[in-house]
Amino acid sequence: MPNVLIAGAGHGGLVAAILLAKQGYTVKLYEKRKREALGYDWHDAVPRRLFENAGLPEPPEGMFLPADRMAYYSPAKQIKLYPDVEPTFCMIDRKELMAYLLSLAEESGVQLLFEREILSAVVDGGRVTGLRVRSGDDTQIVNGDLVVDAAGMDSPVRRSLPARFGIDRELRGGDIFYTWRGYFDKTADEFSDPPYIVYFFHNGVPGMDWMITGEDFMDVLVGGFGGLSKAQVEASLNDFHKEYPYMGDRLLRGGHFARIPLRGHAPVFVADGYAAVGDSAFMTEPLSGSGIGLSMSAGKRLADAVLEAQGDTSVETLWRYNRDRIRKGAECGYFDLLLKNFLSALKPADVDFFFEKHIMTAKEMGERGGYSLPEILEKANILKKPGLMPALSSTAARIAMLGRVKSALPEEYDRKSVAAWKTLYHKVFR
Repeated sequence: MPNVLIAGAGHGGLVAAILLAKQGYTVKLYEKRKREALGYDWHDAVPRRLFENAGLPEPPEGMFLPADRMAYYSPAKQIKLYPDVEPTFCMIDRKELMAYLLSLAEESGVQLLFEREILSAVVDGGRVTGLRVRSGDDTQIVNGDLVVDAAGMDSPVRRSLPARFGIDRELRGGDIFYTWRGYFDKTADEFSDPPYIVYFFHNGVPGMDWMITGEDFMDVLVGGFGGLSKAQVEASLNDFHKEYPYMGDRLLRGGHFARIPLRGHAPVFVADGYAAVGDSAFMTEPLSGSGIGLSMSAGKRLADAVLEAQGDTSVETLWRYNRDRIRKGAECGYFDLLLKNFLSALKPADVDFFFEKHIMTAKEMGERGGYSLPEILEKANILKKPGLMPALSSTAARIAMLGRVKSALPEEYDRKSVAAWKTLYHKVFR
């Protein structure tokens, strides 16, 4: 049986580790942090079928919390949109989720090795053959037949790969959403309507904030497209304290800065002996920043591809996984274009204009099935506001190319064909 090395305790990597170990593969997971430090100290939205989609047993029912009704606020706070969203998501505690996945990994026979810092991939010729790992003052090379990169958006494994592999090694500044999140105490038994409100360009900062009013907490996220300073976080918190007088000053949990990939999936994330999953391959839904569901389902598809090929970890075999995930990620394409290439190019007054003129309505901000970015662009174009034209033209051109990107995706791996397709892909998603 092949030896599998999991680089980092990401959700997708853990799923792949569990499923492969259950089938008799030798799986070792290397993680630089201590076990108790894993998992963000907050809740996130996940698909209700999260574990079914990942091929894992359901956790205790108490781990799931209902997702709150939500609304979107214009920058001037004059218009609030209430999208009609089906209850397909629920909330889950990130630390509880991580603990559950780690327990499943142990039960499946995965060897969990904490406080091991991954320094780089080991490459022999055209193949990834292992990892260079440091534990204390000791550095060693560990060999494996497959390296699953679940080390996150700043993965030292991906960054160390040779350019000839054709894998994007770095994110650009515009590909990152900068966030701060914390839970504050609640001083009165009051609730906002609805409990979950997203603020576009809060205090004039290009980005999105949210406020979620819980039973006994106030969940605050502050987010910026081009960066985020402590002063900007303080300004948002001060404004929230004025708008929600029952928001206390005591920080209950969280209080962390974090960075989220803000782009479509990486076009290529496999090589001989290597496959990236989750944030290592930029698998997030840009409008929400959520990546847990995509990462865990990707971990299952990666394990399925390896098992179907009876342990073959060549790039030709792993491309099936890559191809499948790109097709899945294409469903997020319009969201990526809206957020990174459209919203981030606008000014607060432009976004207010979209709300006021009913260009962006509850229908557009609802579930993906009712979402139509082309309709938004068409309505905006009719109104001919000069300042919007550059963003409109750029986004419309990218949308026109989406069909070509989907149809040109190679069914089988061929270096030249994949390289040509990657160039086309980047014209749309970068």
